[in-house]
Amino acid sequence: MNDSIKIVEQSYVLNHTIDHFEINVVSLKLNSSVSVIINCYDKFKVFLFNKLVDICGEEYLAWGNDDEYLITLISSKLGFTLQPSA
Repeated sequence: MNDSIKIVEQSYVLNHTIDHFEINVVSLKLNSSVSVIINCYDKFKVFLFNKLVDICGEEYLAWGNDDEYLITLISSKLGFTLQPSA
């Protein structure tokens, strides 16, 4: 997954405003877990920071084949609010 996911702009500790993020799979263990790197950018597509997020157990099992679930889960874990689709 290399698509950019829009979120409601959110201030970060360094006074940067996060505009969107990308999800990149680092490790996938079928029927068990997935580890993803979240790259966060401002509205000018300037990289701000990245964060490792692990999804396992019931969260992983609930994912199934619905990537929207994964996007929503990651957004929630990072405290982001997704922008509604246009």
